[in-house]
Amino acid sequence: MTVREMLKLLESGKEAQFPLRLVEGMRLSDYLNQLRNAPYIQHTLSDDRYETVAQALKLENPEWLEGWFWPDTWMYTANTTDVALLKRAHQKMVKAVDDVWEGRAEGLPYKDKNQLVTMASIIEKETAVASERDQVASVFINRLRIGMRLQTDPTVIYGMGGEL
Repeated sequence: MTVREMLKLLESGKEAQFPLRLVEGMRLSDYLNQLRNAPYIQHTLSDDRYETVAQALKLENPEWLEGWFWPDTWMYTANTTDVALLKRAHQKMVKAVDDVWEGRAEGLPYKDKNQLVTMASIIEKETAVASERDQVASVFINRLRIGMRLQTDPTVIYGMGGEL
């Protein structure tokens, strides 16, 4: 970079941006670990407990955290807070879920949006093949309608605290 280019950059006021990649299917604990290890982030969360995160995001129910962060590569500048990044990812996910919830088919066995997100996560973990997801979803919906357990590996693995 020449001196002239450097002066133009300084004059423009542009700031360096850094990427933080929140990968689809990862747990909130993984996201928090990524935030903790990302450079130039201002860490404001006192700990990684879900209650702490829910309080920082001003959410009433900490159970509505897992699966509620939009996976993407989020760009941030130096001194952005961990909470600010989580808020952005959470708000985008809430918007997407609201849109899906409003357009959902009648008669689905989900009592609330959290059940919808949970089922979407289970379906995604059950098959990595996008073309199979409709069929897997249909099987699970039919099981729920007759009061049957899902009997799927992702639910057992998650319940045991393992990686999905």
